[in-house]
Amino acid sequence: MPDELTAVKEHARELESANTARNTLFQDMENMYFMTWAEEARVKEQIKNVKLTKSPRPKNDIQGAIRLLIASDPIFSVPHDINSEQANEKANKLERFAKAMWFSAGRITGDPIHYDVVRSALLFSEIHIAITSTKDLVEWTKGAAPAVVERAKRTADTTPYLFDVWHPSLGYPEWSSLGLDAFYRKVKTTAGWVEDNWGKRAAKALKKLKADKNYSRYAPLTYNLFYDLKNSFIWLDEGEEAILQESHGLPFIPIVAQRVEGSRMFDEPENQREPFLRTLRDSKLWERENLLLTVLYTMIFAIGANPMFIYKALDPDGNPDVDYSTAGGVVKVRPGETYEPLVKNVIDPSVLQGWNIATDLGQQSTIQRQTLGEPLGGNAPYSMVALLSQAGRLPLTVPQRKTGWGIGEAIEKALRWMKHDKVAGRAYYANDQEVELLPEEVPDRLHMEANLDINLRRYRLQAANAANMLTMGDNPLVSQEWVRANILNIGQSADMTRAIWDEKAAQINFQKYVMDQMAQIARLTQAALQPGAGSGIPGGAAVPPGAPGQPSPMQPNIPPGPLPMPGEEAMPPMMANQMPME
Repeated sequence: MPDELTAVKEHARELESANTARNTLFQDMENMYFMTWAEEARVKEQIKNVKLTKSPRPKNDIQGAIRLLIASDPIFSVPHDINSEQANEKANKLERFAKAMWFSAGRITGDPIHYDVVRSALLFSEIHIAITSTKDLVEWTKGAAPAVVERAKRTADTTPYLFDVWHPSLGYPEWSSLGLDAFYRKVKTTAGWVEDNWGKRAAKALKKLKADKNYSRYAPLTYNLFYDLKNSFIWLDEGEEAILQESHGLPFIPIVAQRVEGSRMFDEPENQREPFLRTLRDSKLWERENLLLTVLYTMIFAIGANPMFIYKALDPDGNPDVDYSTAGGVVKVRPGETYEPLVKNVIDPSVLQGWNIATDLGQQSTIQRQTLGEPLGGNAPYSMVALLSQAGRLPLTVPQRKTGWGIGEAIEKALRWMKHDKVAGRAYYANDQEVELLPEEVPDRLHMEANLDINLRRYRLQAANAANMLTMGDNPLVSQEWVRANILNIGQSADMTRAIWDEKAAQINFQKYVMDQMAQIARLTQAALQPGAGSGIPGGAAVPPGAPGQPSPMQPNIPPGPLPMPGEEAMPPMMANQMPME
């Protein structure tokens, strides 16, 4: 349907044009992150021998915030209070499968997926995650190199779906009040990448290019992808035919496009996003910091490297007589001459004052240094450090929550896809532990959450104390399951309960075993100490323990039972505590 493809291309151009200012904002954020200063060339031209120095604040703030949010892996949960009864019954299995699938997809790509998700959320305030069926990947790679096909099959055996984090400036989502309606992506790639990923489908699109004798797998191409609620289109700007043009058959678009911080109440796309560094960018504070640092170090080099003493001599050609025979040296001058240090005001106080103002405003615009580990001083109490560290995490509240939403939505779409295709999914976790989920086990309505916990050691004790207070007593305020999910960030509460039961059962069985052995030894010892017990000798002479035909106290003729193994079914506590009375 060429006419339909033409309409899609026109729609794609409109989306790209509407987001031009948004891409400018993203480029500015990226320049600050990579410390690319726009005024750098002009400063070099205006000042001779300038010592160009740039502030590392944007880089440090983003890196510090990323390290806080990736301190632990995402904790997947199926909240019982907002899910159906069907979802709650399968909650543990759904959570384990989501964790294994996310882990396997990260191992295949060679990098934990949530690292780039967090980086995109903080740097651009927007997240794009593509969900790819590995079953479709095997189909698409047919006709490619054998190694490519084999790699796709191995991937499909490891996880049913892959998750790719895309650069937001290359994607153009279109939302309505009901969610994502369309998505367009435009990216630069090579002919070799298209061949490896699309196999036979790429042959038609690259037919004209391959006819050229100078064709190379490294030839640059423009790759376009468009999804709406019904169809999917993939084409090359340099190709004649579309690589893919068909109905995807899914009740959703297999892409997650999530705004992080910002508001949809504004019309312009660039005003709907509030990246972490936007205040520094709009206020020009980062440029002022760069200028102050450049002036500071240029002045230090220009003035501080010059002569440090002044010699006022009667004879212009004379030199001071310096004697170094004594410690410190002695300068001999004639009457009327002086030799003294040159008083230098290398740094003007106004420069340092401007630097302090810029530093203070910069911390207010991003994140406090104490949150990233900066000490307050030797006399600061621990309570003050802990309080400021927790309060300083407030700027990360929205990225932490919305990033978890994006990851949870990606898992939800993968599970809905598996249910739609009616195909069982298998994913592998550490030590080749397989987790299998059947399509009928996926509920019709499911809400999955992913929590990015800032899991630092100093917060664990506080969380444990709070959990103990909420669940203690005969009338606890909340259930243990709620505490584990919301306070301790422990997923699969039922599995944790079973693990606790197994430990208690093992302890009870071991105590029962020890008590049985002690009772057996006590009975044998008492029998051995009774006069003439079992000897049959007149006068009641006792047979020494261990004599032929008599059991030894330490070696009873009735062997004890085997030691119970952990995990066996425990006896009821009342029966386990009943010790034989002798």
